[in-house]
Amino acid sequence: MKIIKLVILCSLVCLLLNACDDNSTEGDTEYYPLLEVEAASEYDLGFAVGERFADNIHFSLDLNADLLSNIGDIIAIDSVYFYEHLLSTAQAEQPEQIAELQGMCDASGAEFRSIFIFNIFGEILALYYGMQTRDIDIPEDLPLGCSDVLYKYENNIFLAHNEDGFAGLKDNMFIVKAKLPGKPEFISFSYPCLVLGVGPTINDAGIVLSNNFIQGTVGDADGVPGYMVNRQLIEFSNIQEITEFIATKRIVNYLNCNIVSMDESRIVSIEMASDQYSLHEVNGLYAHTNHLVHPDMLSHPVDLDASTQERYQTLQQLISEYETHLQDVNLESMHSFLNAVAVETNPNGGLTTGATLSSSIFDFENMIWRLYFSDPKDNLYQEIEF
Repeated sequence: MKIIKLVILCSLVCLLLNACDDNSTEGDTEYYPLLEVEAASEYDLGFAVGERFADNIHFSLDLNADLLSNIGDIIAIDSVYFYEHLLSTAQAEQPEQIAELQGMCDASGAEFRSIFIFNIFGEILALYYGMQTRDIDIPEDLPLGCSDVLYKYENNIFLAHNEDGFAGLKDNMFIVKAKLPGKPEFISFSYPCLVLGVGPTINDAGIVLSNNFIQGTVGDADGVPGYMVNRQLIEFSNIQEITEFIATKRIVNYLNCNIVSMDESRIVSIEMASDQYSLHEVNGLYAHTNHLVHPDMLSHPVDLDASTQERYQTLQQLISEYETHLQDVNLESMHSFLNAVAVETNPNGGLTTGATLSSSIFDFENMIWRLYFSDPKDNLYQEIEF
């Protein structure tokens, strides 16, 4: 199976590079730059990313300067609690991911502190929200939402995901195909400044991963950053390995991961908060946005912004319409779900307003990954056979 998946991933890369699929709406258009790298270590991988995408990294830091300034004000309250302890825990428990970020910084010239803060801003906010006295103005409704619709009926599986964020990042996202010694090769749709594996990712062991950011209002200061967990998950080969890893972790903020195991014909949705996790086995249609929904996780307080609830309710209504005829769900149905909750770019809103940066639909019956550029309603995509 591993050899087959390696061939799959090589084919995927060729199609991304050449846009040679006849069903693509844009023919030879390459929407996102791709870096293919075989590295001896995570540091070398990060270095390759930082060298190739240095401009993207500095653009992202400039774009998020106000947010990083707000976070800096929080750190100034107690730098040990809000920064140094988090870094120390990450270095002890996830040293490979820290090395990846260090390599990215060394190659791009970006300051490590700024890059690491960018990877843990949700954790810092969770710890800050847990304080009784707060006097720092944090922007409301940060455009950090994503939406997932998952489907399993008999042997048919779909995973559909909207990747939402700051509108200015739309033209600065990229794809990395990475190979490290003794680990599954993977392709990841990636953010500048963040560890790999935060965006939709597929590896050659048949694991597909998407993630939804969840902002907690109480943090666990002794946990690890959620993005470091995301990065680790793309190196596993089955659901059991993933759950065994998660069971050993406590995280600072909250996290939702949606995972397909092709070899096992399974799709699961996992929520994490502190040292607790919940796994939901998907059968039928299932939706997730940016708040906790598993019954045994609802005691954890969440920053419930209007957007995540509205998108979740919209998706719940749409998927309920298929309750009596689940067999009729197809790729076009999944596309319509994403369209309904996609965030359109506001032409007058500036670079820091919200937008859907990209959408992905993984169709496991036909072995196709449909990767959309920006708003999926524009129907600009490459159809990639894997």
